[in-house]
Amino acid sequence: MIDYAMLEDRLRSFLYYIGLLKSRDSYKADNAVVVSKIRPIIAAYKRKDESDSVGITNISGKMKIVRCTLLWAANTEGTSGDPYLTALKCQYEGALDIEDVLDKLNEIVKWCAYRNEVIHALLNKNTGSLMQDLPQQARRGMELARFMDDQVKKLKKGNVIRRRLKLPF
Repeated sequence: MIDYAMLEDRLRSFLYYIGLLKSRDSYKADNAVVVSKIRPIIAAYKRKDESDSVGITNISGKMKIVRCTLLWAANTEGTSGDPYLTALKCQYEGALDIEDVLDKLNEIVKWCAYRNEVIHALLNKNTGSLMQDLPQQARRGMELARFMDDQVKKLKKGNVIRRRLKLPF
């Protein structure tokens, strides 16, 4: 559960540093300027079973936004001169190994599915089969959380996007 909370927190920080949140205390995507630019990206790059929402109330919503914006940056040549999109694309390409982050996001999805199984098993008092993998999965969750923390540090460097939007940091 601690690993899960750390992953959620790092994904939330990721969204903060791309300007989606006006402050660290925001509980929803409250930067209307950024939301209006990210919504079409999500619509274009989301999975078929996902909505177009820009919700950040759960880990899957946060991962969807990060994944879609990364896919957009990897697959888009120009940004039509938009200052925010230009800053986002430059920061992603300059600071992150986009393919590596996308691979790790897929691993996080799988790890979260295992975590959900453990939580449900605890409620049903049927943890026997899951306990064998628990130490390894706990270590893996910590590795993924640390990986996301490293990505946030890289994204944060210089606060390029937040400076461009003149947001507090």
